[in-house]
Amino acid sequence: MSEIEVVRLGEKMLTESKVNDIQTWISAAMINQETCLDGLEEMGSTAVDEVKGVFE
Repeated sequence: MSEIEVVRLGEKMLTESKVNDIQTWISAAMINQETCLDGLEEMGSTAVDEVKGVFE
């Protein structure tokens, strides 16, 4: 798909570049979530289960 082609999302039109940006942002958010949980577990935090519940 070229930059001038679009992906239909409801009534909104997104370029391939915008779709790729959204995929990158979602991936980064998921990795940050995992990193946060890993850090809490390494510190022995008592909030790990509570935070996991929020993320689910």
